Amino acid sequence: MDNPQILLKWDNALLTGIEEIDLQHQHFVGILNKLYVDFSNLAPKESLDKSVSELIAYAATHFATEEGYMEKYKFPGIEEHKIKHQELTNTLNELVAKYDNEGKSVLTNLFDFLENWLVQHLDIMDGKYVKYFKEIGVIK
Repeated sequence: MDNPQILLKWDNALLTGIEEIDLQHQHFVGILNKLYVDFSNLAPKESLDKSVSELIAYAATHFATEEGYMEKYKFPGIEEHKIKHQELTNTLNELVAKYDNEGKSVLTNLFDFLENWLVQHLDIMDGKYVKYFKEIGVIK
């Protein structure tokens, strides 16, 4: 039975075939799920703050890793992908600023946004570089 206390259940259909990126995606989902569980269990704001900060920092780390692979293998869709990463970063920063000003209730907006964005981004946007990497033999 699914754990009702997690926001996103990892699905191996989202694997890219690049171990470093797959581990980062799974870790990002883990951070998001921890934040969701803490929020659901009414953890103090200080605890939530730590997870929110970790989520933001890890997104930046992951985007740099992904973009590094795209540059290394000359992925032709890199500019479009970078724009999507920047849009996510901007929205996350806006939501976190709103969270800082308005409190925990804003996290429901963050959860809704990230749940939809992550699944779509991993499937559609990351799927584009996965297809390209397979075509040029970087992954099988």
